[in-house]
Amino acid sequence: SNRVRLGLNNFSNGSRSTHGRRYHEATYDFVAGVDGAASAVRAAMQIIHEKERKEHGKSGIEYRKKQNHNSGYVYYMKYPPSNTRVYRTLKLELPEGWRKDVNYAARGDNDRELLFDALPLQRGREMLGVLLSRPGNPRMQNLNLTSSRQLLEELFPQFSQMASDEALQEFLDKGDSKLPEFAYCNGPLHYKNSTVLLGDAIHTVKPYFGMGVNSCLEDVIILDNSMSERESLGAALSSYTATRAPCSRALVEMSRSYDRDVRNPINLVSFLLPLLLDNFFNSLAPSVFEKPELGLFQDERISYTGILERKKKDRILQVITISIFFIVAGKVFPGIISLL
Repeated sequence: SNRVRLGLNNFSNGSRSTHGRRYHEATYDFVAGVDGAASAVRAAMQIIHEKERKEHGKSGIEYRKKQNHNSGYVYYMKYPPSNTRVYRTLKLELPEGWRKDVNYAARGDNDRELLFDALPLQRGREMLGVLLSRPGNPRMQNLNLTSSRQLLEELFPQFSQMASDEALQEFLDKGDSKLPEFAYCNGPLHYKNSTVLLGDAIHTVKPYFGMGVNSCLEDVIILDNSMSERESLGAALSSYTATRAPCSRALVEMSRSYDRDVRNPINLVSFLLPLLLDNFFNSLAPSVFEKPELGLFQDERISYTGILERKKKDRILQVITISIFFIVAGKVFPGIISLL
């Protein structure tokens, strides 16, 4: 049977108790695992695939080698923590005269380790403030209502006026939360005709450049298109996996490449140099060289794997062009100097 049996925790009612929580089981024809980075649906798929692997008598590596994206072993790649950031959220009320349809951001003048973003919400003129910092930042320790207000007044005065004392108290009560670490799901994103994974369950990135929510919406659109274009559910899920599994990996790898501690000069150069090269060569020959990678993220006509492949080609062409320039310069310039 392709039906899915789920065990659900419920704090208010249920048929039996597990670890002090109410628990009940339900059976469904189809389940979409959109349950985040710590996806229980993905974990269950991994258990099933591990069981099947053992039945085949193969090691994990051998089993994965014999599979493609549409069958086999769900492999979840989670990168070790790096450039860790924590955040707190703060309710804001946007003053009259401020645009409601844009994001606002600021970096503390006297503390380069604190970043503040204000994100629009649908309700009235409310916005969600997000204060980013590094774990253990001394400015964020032992805050109270008075000191938190002083912190905003000193570093982010434009946002202090938008936060009430009640909102600041909620800000204090919440404490720090960690940004997610980079991870992606490689292998089948579905199981038979009954289960499929979407969103953070298959690709987890830090919320820079708006790629988190947007990529989740893309998953939904591609799954919907696959289900509309294929005659059977199984064919639709296989098509979805074939499209999104490699894109999930490309998205995470590209996003992770921008997550660097720019206080290190080497990291700063490695972050800026590709952007400068892409801008220069694109302005020089736009028909040959693409715009920078960040600009391509906004182009819905090209997939994440397409972006990765295109930038690899650009890098090769850039290296060839620069090499030719120095070879020619090495031969021409000495002759010009000798004539002078």
